[in-house]
Amino acid sequence: MSTLETPEAETSGTPNLALRLFLWAGILGPLFFVLVLLIDGWLTPGYSAMTEVVSFLEVGPTGWIQQLNFVLTGLLFILFAYGFFQWMRPQSSFWWLYVTTVLIALSGVGMIMAGLVLPEAPGTTQMTVRWILHTIAFSLVFLPLGLACFFVGGKFIRTPGWRIHGVYSLLSGIFPLFAGLGNLYSSFVVENASHALVSATTSQPANGGLVNRIIIIVAFAWYVILASHMLLRESRGVKAPGG
Repeated sequence: MSTLETPEAETSGTPNLALRLFLWAGILGPLFFVLVLLIDGWLTPGYSAMTEVVSFLEVGPTGWIQQLNFVLTGLLFILFAYGFFQWMRPQSSFWWLYVTTVLIALSGVGMIMAGLVLPEAPGTTQMTVRWILHTIAFSLVFLPLGLACFFVGGKFIRTPGWRIHGVYSLLSGIFPLFAGLGNLYSSFVVENASHALVSATTSQPANGGLVNRIIIIVAFAWYVILASHMLLRESRGVKAPGG
């Protein structure tokens, strides 16, 4: 299998501050996003984290907080995608590396889009252009992420020292795929989309907000764990997994 060649300086154990900062983005992005949404939801008057999804925090006088949270986290995801590309580059095949990197970056693009295109307020008419775009943004966050999990898992499960993480990635990919596909199905196929558990923009059932947060935390934990593994090995001068 062909691999991308890089200069010896890039594959040595010499600490690379820029690379580490890009990898740190994969840890800080999800942690920052979850911390802000929890605090913002707790402090926003009349907001129920149990029944209302995270996107509804974008609506109202303090909505700029969650809007900025989406955009900044999306940018951090894209920075991590670049760090992932650089660290995996010496030992990875061309097609696998580029496809996986693009998928991770697309998840970041979806986050930025979700922050720029606001959902309709809960309880109002949802079938609008803005609602459609925000629904697409929600699925753009999770569908590429789920596929990236499968691509990474498929490679790592065959690599000594990374097999446990490979199994974890394959299992983790189920959650974002379920979220992304479920959101599209409930929003555009099911007649009464307001009963969908994972929809980012429709009216929610009694536990819709809770389910929404569980999916976000489980899916975004993959970033944190993967980036942590990479940082640990980068600090030890260990090469990226090959194959």
